Amino acid sequence: MLKQEAINVVRLTVYLRVLGAILLVITANFIEKSQIISIESWMIIIWLGLVNTAFTFLIWNPASRKIRVFQQTILQNTMLIQIALLSYVFLGEILIINKIFGILLVFAGILVVQYFEQYIKQKIRLLNFFCAVIAVYTAIFLHMLIQVFVHSTKKI
Repeated sequence: MLKQEAINVVRLTVYLRVLGAILLVITANFIEKSQIISIESWMIIIWLGLVNTAFTFLIWNPASRKIRVFQQTILQNTMLIQIALLSYVFLGEILIINKIFGILLVFAGILVVQYFEQYIKQKIRLLNFFCAVIAVYTAIFLHMLIQVFVHSTKKI
């Protein structure tokens, strides 16, 4: 007979991350040529794995139990915006018009879903309008992205 036990979230996270890392290394070896990794690179990889990933998950898991679901979805949906802005600040990446447009589109979608939900339920036409606008802007954005990709591959 199976005994019901509480799931240890930290252990589950560690198992999933290790399994994902192993599968990623195996897949990368099939797709790309194997590289010789220096000691300095291994130290950076270990630092990123232990501090930036493991420590963050050790903080995130207990914190996620204390906040409401809608607050978690706001945080998770704004991660793309946070990543783009942090890469601009710390890595010096340039925020081109496509990235800015994408940030605004994601932010608008979050606002629509999170804050205007009660109004949308009452006004279905407003929801259809926002969905149509988001679909049009997404199609335009994807078209521009494809054009940039096609144009960049022609140079190669």
